[in-house]
Amino acid sequence: MKVFLLNIFKKNKDYIFTFITEFIVLCSSILVYKFSATILGEEGFSIYALTRRTVSFILPMVMIGLGVALPRYIAFNHDNKKDINSLLVSSFLLFSISSFLLLIWFVLFKSNFSSLFFESSNYAYLIIPLVLYIFSLGLHALVYGYFRGNLIMNKANFIQLINIGIVPVLSFIFFRDIFSILMFSAIAVFLFSLVFIYPILSLKNINIISLKPYIKKIFNYGIKRTPGDIILAAYFTIPAYLITHEADIIVGGYVAFAITLINIFGATFTPISLILLPKASLIIKNKEYFKLKIILRKLLILSFSISIIGVIVIELFIPDILVVYLGESYLKSVPIIKILILGSVGYTLFVALRSIIDAYYERAVNTLNTIFSFLLMFFSFPIMYFFNTDYYTILWFFAISINVLGLLTLLHVIKIIKINN
Repeated sequence: MKVFLLNIFKKNKDYIFTFITEFIVLCSSILVYKFSATILGEEGFSIYALTRRTVSFILPMVMIGLGVALPRYIAFNHDNKKDINSLLVSSFLLFSISSFLLLIWFVLFKSNFSSLFFESSNYAYLIIPLVLYIFSLGLHALVYGYFRGNLIMNKANFIQLINIGIVPVLSFIFFRDIFSILMFSAIAVFLFSLVFIYPILSLKNINIISLKPYIKKIFNYGIKRTPGDIILAAYFTIPAYLITHEADIIVGGYVAFAITLINIFGATFTPISLILLPKASLIIKNKEYFKLKIILRKLLILSFSISIIGVIVIELFIPDILVVYLGESYLKSVPIIKILILGSVGYTLFVALRSIIDAYYERAVNTLNTIFSFLLMFFSFPIMYFFNTDYYTILWFFAISINVLGLLTLLHVIKIIKINN
């Protein structure tokens, strides 16, 4: 029995340690919202929730698909160190250009962006630390993607644990205002990522001419997926912005928090998705499609079990959970959470299976699915204004459309398996 369990552990240790890491990151996310409610107050909580959603919205614009492209091509070239280094340098170059352009844009129009994100230019002082934090997270994503593509999951998990799990908690322990919290997080993530990227990034015998084919390859793959990444981020952010402008920043923060809860459901499958992209790439390269069928069956059972049980628990007990977690003053968010959380079933399915689609298709199928689902949600905006309904229309359309996204993802994976059987 002992030998049997040891063999299971050895075969699945990447998944096990990645699950542990992402579980700690999940707990960290839950903890920082508790801290923000306690330390920053109700308005500060909403501003922090909107800030987190804004980071998630802007980051894909900086990454231009590199978070998927880099590990994918590293997995395809895992036995060629020169190609791997060239891919990393190319990714870093593309990321540096996009980050610089973003920084200039935000600095020049920080009052405008403050009004867009927070419905007031009074929060313009948050824009610079916000952009610096986004840059640091992008650098982290490159280092993480490098280790992930090489399936060096111990280092990938370690940097994820520090930058995404521990740093946000430390920021609330050391500081009591959002500006300082963001600045500390930006500096800490940047320095720790730098420690990891320095030994793996070699510029020896590197020049633009030699990098050109790598830049072209990784850019072409990544840029096709960027619209999908941006739209997915917009999916999870625009409802909060709209309701902030339609109602107020407090209600907008509640929406941002409720959407974060859906992300937390999806985060339970992030470890699988992270490891599945390089592994699925190898399975497809070796044409071992029977393995994908086995993986699909397991993921369906797991995703439906977790999401449906989670939805039932939240629908029944969310008032009691909120009182203990955030306090009685946050009970006003209960109707918002009950509607939005229904979308978690489709979202967990999407997170669990999208890596198989990214590994199989050169064309951006996930992007097309995301665009279609986003447009479905977009119909709620004219309905709300033309028929004079309240902002709950947006919430219902969000929940329905995100479930449609999960269904489309499942149908494409089934199609991949059927075609290659």
